[in-house]
Amino acid sequence: MTDDATDDASPRFSPDGRVVFASRRNGSWQIYSMNWDGSGVKALTKDTGVNNYRPFPGPDGRIVFVTDRFQKPQIMSINPDGTDLRRLTHTEDYYDSPVVGLDGMIYFTSSRSSKWEVWRMFPDGGKPEQLTQTPRNIKEVAVLPPDAQDQIKRTTNRSLLLNPYGFYTQPKLIYTMASDSGGLSLYRTNLDGSDPRNITANQLNNDRSPMLAPNGRLYFTSDRGGSTDIWSMTPDGYQPTVIIDHPAYDSTM
Repeated sequence: MTDDATDDASPRFSPDGRVVFASRRNGSWQIYSMNWDGSGVKALTKDTGVNNYRPFPGPDGRIVFVTDRFQKPQIMSINPDGTDLRRLTHTEDYYDSPVVGLDGMIYFTSSRSSKWEVWRMFPDGGKPEQLTQTPRNIKEVAVLPPDAQDQIKRTTNRSLLLNPYGFYTQPKLIYTMASDSGGLSLYRTNLDGSDPRNITANQLNNDRSPMLAPNGRLYFTSDRGGSTDIWSMTPDGYQPTVIIDHPAYDSTM
């Protein structure tokens, strides 16, 4: 789909049928969109000496992304045609990995508390709320809708909290965090922090960069096969399947 001389990253589905991605083809990271066959490439941001990256389209078409135009990385949004640029975060903290849920709410990671946690805010940046309280820094986040199809429907709770019904009435957070063994793992929890679980538990290997696909599967990046490849599994961690198995570095981000 792309064949330019530099880096392209973070492709995401857009409601208008296009692919939104970040590219360094003009010197700094900027946000672009294109058709599914790679044609019709359009630059949505054109900031000289500024990096704009990690785009994520929302259900209303607006694209949230991270920018380094301020002292520390902040989150902004823009229309799919590149107009109406808005700043959504305003504190002197670090922000990263924004994703937009089906409810239009923006989920992101931030250092606003003692370490990196998952936060949520309204589409206009209002009412930011911390959602997780974890023992280690969280690196990336994905959001599963309430109707995400688990492999095990009513016996899916494997934590000690014994709260099996909470998962069916609210979205779920998937995030990347270091495991007890030292590698990176994917974890899942309710929005209120209940029923936390490690859904990859892959010892010293690294599983990261979760992304929900339209088919309901959770896609992620893993080096469990010896090279860094793209895998998929059910939202509760079952049926891990390698999708791209190649000696080169392949990633969902």
